[in-house]
Amino acid sequence: AILTPSLTPVVNSQITTNLLQITSQICHWDIEESEISDDLEADLGLDSLERIRLVTHLESLYGKNNRQALLNCRTLQEMVIILSAKSVSISV
Repeated sequence: AILTPSLTPVVNSQITTNLLQITSQICHWDIEESEISDDLEADLGLDSLERIRLVTHLESLYGKNNRQALLNCRTLQEMVIILSAKSVSISV
């Protein structure tokens, strides 16, 4: 049998929950799961300093890998995918 890799990223729901909570703390308002694909700057209003605070907090939870990739993310969903991919590679 030929195994083909899945093109759908594995998404860790705990990472999603943590990311929404952290972002809500930084923004000072509740970020809903429906807003996970909204643009961090245009839709959610995160400026560059708040994005750095978010990434720094994520690094304290998940390790200091992929900092530049996280800073380049335009949405929380992109961050979840990056962090989920890292957690899958660690747990294997």
